[in-house]
Amino acid sequence: MNSTQIKILLGILGIFVLIIGGLFFAYRYYVNNGGGNGQVTREGGGLFPDSGIFGGFGREDEARDGQDGPVPTLRHITEKAVAGGVVFLSEETVAIRYVERATGHVFETALDSLEEKRLSNTTIPRIQEAVWSPDGESVILRYLDENENLKSFYGAIEKESGTLDGWFLDNRILNIASNEEGNIFYIQRVGNEGQGISSNFDGTNGRAVLSSSVYDWRAQWAGDSVMLASVSSNGIPGFLYELESGRLTAIIGGDGLSTLASKDGSMVLFSTSNTDGTTLFVYDRKSKKTTQVPFRTLAEKCAWATPTVVYCASPYAIDRNAVYPDDWYKGAVSFSDDIWLYDIGRKQEQLVYDAEAEGKIFDATNLSIDKDFRSLFFINKKDMTPWVLLLERP
Repeated sequence: MNSTQIKILLGILGIFVLIIGGLFFAYRYYVNNGGGNGQVTREGGGLFPDSGIFGGFGREDEARDGQDGPVPTLRHITEKAVAGGVVFLSEETVAIRYVERATGHVFETALDSLEEKRLSNTTIPRIQEAVWSPDGESVILRYLDENENLKSFYGAIEKESGTLDGWFLDNRILNIASNEEGNIFYIQRVGNEGQGISSNFDGTNGRAVLSSSVYDWRAQWAGDSVMLASVSSNGIPGFLYELESGRLTAIIGGDGLSTLASKDGSMVLFSTSNTDGTTLFVYDRKSKKTTQVPFRTLAEKCAWATPTVVYCASPYAIDRNAVYPDDWYKGAVSFSDDIWLYDIGRKQEQLVYDAEAEGKIFDATNLSIDKDFRSLFFINKKDMTPWVLLLERP
């Protein structure tokens, strides 16, 4: 090979290297600027968020855990810890969506299928809570940033791009509750006071509806009304109030109070905890009558199916030396639950799922029921993994 041929060959190799290098850097530019990556749009633009976050991967239709076989009555959906889920009707089945705590990725499965699909690959680590819209199309992710500040990000699921498209809500939000109409109510701390804001689910059209010297309220919706409960502690009097025209009206009170109002607000399930133990009651707001429920649990370990039917996770094994609900809130102890139904009109209880007999161990929290009463979704507080139980219509 003469010198001329060598020069030609080296020239060709040089051009080839330049082409490969150009393709590589073009790919990196594409990835880092949101092409198939976890980029979201927000006010001011830019990647989400500013630091401490790495990009997503995969496609929105990527399946996970390709399992076969019949769907069990009680299904442990995934071994991954989740921050919150939602169940809703979708094309003649019940869809379940949830957010992984470690990544912020959104997954979906169906009640009649074992397959899981990833819908969003926008990566947001350290998710503490996920508040869902009733249709499962958008979610508010609450996460800790690199300075341990709790941030709230609203995101709509963009299935084609596999991202969450949205913006940040106020940095001062302490507590958020959503209703079935797609509205939210949240408490934000302003100085040493608590301000209550009612808005659309995405945070728009917000208006202040409460100013209070207390800011650590626990908010919940009951129909069109908002109810606020004080923080619960064993033996300490707690109260549940209804918010009306900026004023708080007391509904019930009790030591170590935990509450759950029915969806129409006509009934309030509540538990009290003191040295005598934990007791569960139902308060009928119209008749002003209180009825003791024949099993014991905390009211927040329940979910209303109808205005007169409630499902609850009731412990079959507890640590009797613990202080409830305080030690349970702290994670110092956990329960092992069965699932019960209580019909208030008939005053009848029913054991729906005997977990002890089936050898299943879970501490159910964040319970929810789909509108067809076909499933009960919950998160196991022991490891924060999602479960779903098939139901017979009450």
